[in-house]
Amino acid sequence: MRSYRCTRPILAGIVAFAGFATHSRAQETAASKPVNEGEVFPRTIEESPKPSNDPMVENDPLDFALDPWNHAKSMMDDKYGLKFQGSYTFHYQRATHTLSDRQEEFGGRLDLGVNWTLLHTGEKDTGSLILLARSSENIGARQDYAVSDDAGSIMGTNSLHGGGEQIPISLNLLYWRQTFMDERLAVSVGKIHPNAWIDLSPIANDETRQFMSGAYTGNLANNGQGLWAPGIAVELNLDKNWYVNGVVANAMGRTATTGLDTLKDGHFYEALEVGYKVGEKGQPQGNYRLTGWHTDDTDGDGGYGISVGFDQEIAAGWAPFSRVGYGDPDSSAISTFVSFGIANLRPFDRRGDMFGIAGTYSRPSDGDLPEETIFETFYRLKITESIEFSPDLQWILHPAFQPDEDNLFVIGARLKILF
Repeated sequence: MRSYRCTRPILAGIVAFAGFATHSRAQETAASKPVNEGEVFPRTIEESPKPSNDPMVENDPLDFALDPWNHAKSMMDDKYGLKFQGSYTFHYQRATHTLSDRQEEFGGRLDLGVNWTLLHTGEKDTGSLILLARSSENIGARQDYAVSDDAGSIMGTNSLHGGGEQIPISLNLLYWRQTFMDERLAVSVGKIHPNAWIDLSPIANDETRQFMSGAYTGNLANNGQGLWAPGIAVELNLDKNWYVNGVVANAMGRTATTGLDTLKDGHFYEALEVGYKVGEKGQPQGNYRLTGWHTDDTDGDGGYGISVGFDQEIAAGWAPFSRVGYGDPDSSAISTFVSFGIANLRPFDRRGDMFGIAGTYSRPSDGDLPEETIFETFYRLKITESIEFSPDLQWILHPAFQPDEDNLFVIGARLKILF
């Protein structure tokens, strides 16, 4: 049966909520990653200084709605240690060739994050409750349609949708994060997303404002990338350069479930990452990492994998990046994953804008499927302090699930409202 929802009340609610929204940005408190661009799944939601952006329009038309909440947010942070961040991202994609007669999709996703610092231990250490809720919808269309599926790409063309039927509301993250040893050590327990600790790139990770394709939200040979599950994560900064991150999570966890009902089955995902940071504040920064992981299969067997990755600012805002990984074909849909790209974090010396271009090769574990390659480029334009617009273009060679097509193109665009 076709699944429809009335979008007008939801969109009206978005507009109403924007009147109580905040410009707060996300960044990590632990020193385990360079702060070059940002993260879509922050381990914490911290109040950072207002970014030095160069918006096209200085007078933000949403200020009348956002300013009252900015004052209220500052009060809640000062009095209660309660921080908010949110965004609504409209997204559009059209593919030149699809498996059905339909070729385009228009939708939106609401992201609401909360960081409530409830405990202070020592001079720097804190205990915080972290929450991320989402609501996704196709606008004016069936909720079970996705261009990402219809294009036949094994890596996916749109991580904002993610494929399958849209989820009206989900509690993606809910965990307690406690720091120790003046924030050198942090332990997080609850419903987590391993990608926030494992092979995380600050410039190729956020589908709302960086690359759209799933090829650039993580290493797809690592099947822990799709988990939202009960688990525990540990961050340890050995010194100002070296760090170690570890994660154990329920391998059966998913976005729309708590994952508690399958914990008893004893299928777990484990990962360990060793990384090295370079660069001081105000200088080009970089991160180099080696990751290994293991996951249990439902039949009791397991599979292993390994990956390397880096992000490195060089000069004038340019930052090359890469992920290369191998996953056991018995436990991962993609056995070989090779991704390289370059981004400019301030093109034309415009702070807040971003340009990226990259290519990714994948070898499916199913030997009957063709090897797939995705090239993608985008430009993010900072229109105002609260509005970003990002046109996007993808070229897919040999889409794995559309073997009759050697080439297809996917054009896309995003409009993100930050609050």
